[in-house]
Amino acid sequence: LVAGDVLVLANGTYDITSLVLNVRGTEAAPIYIRGTSRTGTVIRNLNVNAYSGIITTRNVAHVVIEDLTLQGDGVDHGLSDSSFSAGISQAITGLTLVPTNLTIRRVSMLGVDRGVVTYGRVDGWLLYDCTLLGNNTWDKSWTDNPAASNSYPNWTWNDDGVRLAGEGNCAWNNTLSGFGDCFASAVSPSFPVASHAIHYYRNKILHTGDDAWEADYAARNVSFYDNYIGNSGTLFSADPVYGGPTWCFRNISINAWRGPFKWNSENSGMLVYANTIIKSGNIWRGSGGWIWNQPNNGGASPAKNWAFRNNLVFKSGTSPNANILSFDANGSDYYDVDHNGWYSDGVFSWPNQNGDSQSFTSLAAARTGLPAINLFLGSVQRHSGDIVLAADCLDPPLALTVYTAQYTAMALPTLRAGTSARGAGANIPGITDGFSGAAPDMGALIAGRGLTAYGDRTS
Repeated sequence: LVAGDVLVLANGTYDITSLVLNVRGTEAAPIYIRGTSRTGTVIRNLNVNAYSGIITTRNVAHVVIEDLTLQGDGVDHGLSDSSFSAGISQAITGLTLVPTNLTIRRVSMLGVDRGVVTYGRVDGWLLYDCTLLGNNTWDKSWTDNPAASNSYPNWTWNDDGVRLAGEGNCAWNNTLSGFGDCFASAVSPSFPVASHAIHYYRNKILHTGDDAWEADYAARNVSFYDNYIGNSGTLFSADPVYGGPTWCFRNISINAWRGPFKWNSENSGMLVYANTIIKSGNIWRGSGGWIWNQPNNGGASPAKNWAFRNNLVFKSGTSPNANILSFDANGSDYYDVDHNGWYSDGVFSWPNQNGDSQSFTSLAAARTGLPAINLFLGSVQRHSGDIVLAADCLDPPLALTVYTAQYTAMALPTLRAGTSARGAGANIPGITDGFSGAAPDMGALIAGRGLTAYGDRTS
């Protein structure tokens, strides 16, 4: 194929063993690879090879792949990188140019361990209106199996849904399930890539066993917003992120079994705004009973220059949880925790922070008992605008009893009329624009703003 070519594949199933895409179009004359129909044109690879996909890209440029299905073997291949199946994978050898401007749209990837994964820098990759179905299931034998790992046991590790490391990459309006880290913004220290300007938005995640968004090793200006996550290990991992800003806003996260966040390294620049976070009534054994627990990790995980505003953090179930927030990371500084809604009331603990090692039995006690300190965004007092939510503040109400039970209803948890979280948020330019009333609502669904269309719009 050369610049300007359009390859149309007739309907049928094409069994392949090694399909490498190593062609370059131009901005004025891209190359199109197109199926006659999305469900009728199937490229199938039932053989598993390390670091290769059903389609493996090399020095691609200005290529569009659209309207077809990529079919894997439908078998999970465990934790090892030595064998897995992927939909579209970037080669880690034989590259002489940066792969750039690859667009993937209206494509289904079925029965794969990984969806679209890169191992080095790619620029200008776009993925939208695709459905990616991985091989992992949602049950305790996968997410919480002591035989899987010595630390956080999880059979879904390494099964990335979408990993677009590099610069200027975006994925939006996709539907995913059955992966580990559903979206990742960088690779790992084994494949050092300075990742920035990477944005994931309006996606729907049915279930993913590890992180909904793993921002680990990203550098700056990366974002994850307006996404709907039905089940995950965590909402947002920073382990670490370098500098930021790292934006996480207006997401709906339901049934994150470990907890909403995992910031287990020295991090800077996390901006977490207006998310709706609903945890099950059953707390994972490794969380210490906390709804949100950030451990100290021997002093190795200070969080600096971060903000947490306008978020709803809700523990579903009939009995309130005694332990709400424990932020133990020693050396954390310049942060802002304000205008959030919590259910239920209970213990708020801030040990190792700026010389104060204090724990409080209620939000009100934490608000008045914590010392004034220099915080991010000019604030001086943690929890000054925080509120305790009512048990019936959500419409519809969500009853999540055990985190191992997959949440499938995918309802929109809006705020009930008259609840205290209505109009209790702070105005955050670019995040709450368009809100109605004197102040924006807390959480992801803000009155006055239109509803988001989540997931694949064409499947």
